[in-house]
Amino acid sequence: MVVAGASVSAQAGVLFSENFNNVAGLAGAGWGQVSSGTGAGSGWFQGNTGVFPAASGPANSYAAANFVDTGGVISDWLLTPVLTLAESVSVQFDLRLLGDGFLDIVEVWASTSGASTDVSNFTRLAAFSASADTGWANQAVALTGISGNGRIAFRYFVANTSTDGNYVGLDNLSVVPEPTSLALVGLALTGLALSRRRTR
Repeated sequence: MVVAGASVSAQAGVLFSENFNNVAGLAGAGWGQVSSGTGAGSGWFQGNTGVFPAASGPANSYAAANFVDTGGVISDWLLTPVLTLAESVSVQFDLRLLGDGFLDIVEVWASTSGASTDVSNFTRLAAFSASADTGWANQAVALTGISGNGRIAFRYFVANTSTDGNYVGLDNLSVVPEPTSLALVGLALTGLALSRRRTR
């Protein structure tokens, strides 16, 4: 019964997910993009199968951002729709940094300022960097200290396009309760079932 309860909780636990099958259509679903750098960054776009395929699904079904040789700073943000965020929530995703001798950086940020796209309202939660191809790697970031209605953001950052930056991919994003939360829910369901059993 404990296993069954935990299984049901896990299936019902996905609060939000996106597989990036249609990056151009994200804006219509409440997503946002912001460029806060001095260079003309590429923004986030549909994955290029000529560079590498998606982590799963159709080969181009991922969001990508890349190096643009402007000699400036690239700071391209991809913002989720407004979500209900809490400390018991984890952001999980597949990430690939191509590097190839050039430093690529993707940061994860969060804001509890509702639908605001003002990046000064965001708090950085994690950063991933590499100057060599990482391959697709599954990542998880806990929303520590974050609670309220707001957005999660992914920022592609290149401090100097003259020397750094190449290409990155983001796939299979999900926002889920952390495992400890799921376990507590499973225990609560089990306790409720046992309680009902005793009163019969």
